[in-house]
Amino acid sequence: MLIDSTQVMYAAFMEARWAKPATGSSLIVVLDDVLDVVIQQQALVVTVPDVWMTGLDDTARYFVFAGCKRPDIGPLAGYHEDLFSLVRTATTELRRLWSIQATDAVRALGHVMHNVPEALWHAAGGSSPTDSANRSILGWYPVREHWSELSADMRLALSRRRGLDLESAQRMLDEHRE
Repeated sequence: MLIDSTQVMYAAFMEARWAKPATGSSLIVVLDDVLDVVIQQQALVVTVPDVWMTGLDDTARYFVFAGCKRPDIGPLAGYHEDLFSLVRTATTELRRLWSIQATDAVRALGHVMHNVPEALWHAAGGSSPTDSANRSILGWYPVREHWSELSADMRLALSRRRGLDLESAQRMLDEHRE
């Protein structure tokens, strides 16, 4: 069975964005497994055993399809490595935030991340509207009030995505709070 990993990413981040009751135990957990397969197969559309279907809830099942509906972008290695790293970091961070009941921070991070999976389908350095928005200050808006709740790894990943070090990112956020 084929799974479009970016659809699972999108669903998991949207689930977090709305902080649904099962956020910490459903698609975010499934996403961890899917990301491992993406790394193994070096592709965004991955083949997984049919038995995975039995472990998916209805929402996750919606994002499973047979056949590749996306263009072949070639091997994943080196292609959007920074974005994929951001997705991995955010998945871990969402689980951590959920476990400490930081619901508003979960919602904010889910909001920031929900457009990132689509950017994986566009050429690195391209002009995808989604990617452009995520690189701008507007892409930070939801998390700026929760910046201190984010782990150092998550803050660093978001900062690097925007070409900043942590100090510059903090200054920029402070300036936009005033």
